[in-house]
Amino acid sequence: LSTRNYGEAHKWADLHLSLKHLPGDGAPYLLKGSVFYEEGNMEEARTWLREAFDTSGKRGFQGEDAKYLKFVLQ
Repeated sequence: LSTRNYGEAHKWADLHLSLKHLPGDGAPYLLKGSVFYEEGNMEEARTWLREAFDTSGKRGFQGEDAKYLKFVLQ
């Protein structure tokens, strides 16, 4: 995301979403939500970040920029 190549970031996020995940793994939703957040699409960002939170809670946001968790908890 640091290169602002959002199209490529969405491709990787979609690939991540297409794979099997362990129960409670919100990482693919967090990735998709963070891409939308960084490109300024806050409505979509909230949807995906909310899904990440609902799936894995605060635990899923550990190690990530705190702005994503703060945004979804607003």
